[in-house]
Amino acid sequence: CNAVHVVGGGARNPLWRRILADALQRPVALLAEPESAALGAAIAAAWTARRLDGEAVAAHAVAAPFVRSEGAATEPDPALAGLYADMGQRLRDLTAKIFG
Repeated sequence: CNAVHVVGGGARNPLWRRILADALQRPVALLAEPESAALGAAIAAAWTARRLDGEAVAAHAVAAPFVRSEGAATEPDPALAGLYADMGQRLRDLTAKIFG
């Protein structure tokens, strides 16, 4: 799965999902489960238990049946990829200059 899954109050904001999709150049999907932290903990526990039992299973394989998105994913705008890449490089350059 190449989508980024988001949860929480800010994730419900379409503009924030648009910014994330454009900056990350990945589809951004809102998770349907409102208690995603609890679901994530349960999935991690299930994955750990299966691994301890000797099963060579990937975390994604354990999670996939339980993770559902709400609505269509926000797709990135390829035209903005360069803008976000440039801003990211400026941030890295300034951070290195200040703290490097």
